[in-house]
Amino acid sequence: MKILAATDLSERSDRALARAFQLAGASGARLSVVHVLDEDLPDAVADPMQASTVETQTRLCDALADGQECDFACLRGDPVETLLREADTADLLVMGAHRPRKFLDMLRETTMSRIVRHTRTPVLLVTGEADGAYSRILAATDFSPASVAAMRTARRWVPGARITPVHALEIPYTGHLSRNSDTMATLEAAFRKDVAAEADAWEEALDPDPARDGVEVVTGSPLRVINEAVQRDGADLVAVGAHGRVGGGPALLGSLATDLIRTPPCDVLVARP
Repeated sequence: MKILAATDLSERSDRALARAFQLAGASGARLSVVHVLDEDLPDAVADPMQASTVETQTRLCDALADGQECDFACLRGDPVETLLREADTADLLVMGAHRPRKFLDMLRETTMSRIVRHTRTPVLLVTGEADGAYSRILAATDFSPASVAAMRTARRWVPGARITPVHALEIPYTGHLSRNSDTMATLEAAFRKDVAAEADAWEEALDPDPARDGVEVVTGSPLRVINEAVQRDGADLVAVGAHGRVGGGPALLGSLATDLIRTPPCDVLVARP
């Protein structure tokens, strides 16, 4: 197995690199680290930057390695296109959290979203410190193949963690009904009955896993349900499936995956079926 860690020498990517080393050490995977310099930089600027980057990143890798082997490359090219090309040969791409730019983020897709949308390789977005192995995983599930793929990918890389599948139940017409009305209670009970049957069938089709809880069904919007579950359970990783074909439009990635990439409550793993 191979892990590819992308770095831009920021504190955010340093945390991602530390997590990549932790996962590589635990799994026995080979670790490759890559930094991409923009191809539009003139040689007079790019050459000294490349030399300085190699020196700085080599020191950081040596400090984190603790005897582990890794290879580092400083490449020139379009950052997104280069990372996508390098990720083609990896089993996991590890990246640091997106730097929020409130105005620009309203106008354009983030680099992380573009990469996730165009690659079949699972992508791990790291926000927290890699103090140890992941211990509690929330698997956002809509009972689709994408959510199964995300949960299986999480288990592949984190074999010992507890996994809790969480399904957000959005009930229609709630804005027109009183929360305490009999009609609202009847409507919610009907939806919960349908979801419970779907969850049972979904779980029966999964591989046995003693460290996986039963599906937790929570009423509310997916992002709110996941954020509250992370806070309640102290989860350190959320696994979510990416919908749509590789290279499809941003909307096809899935609104929950897109929202979690933009505002991650903890580390986020995105995988495709």
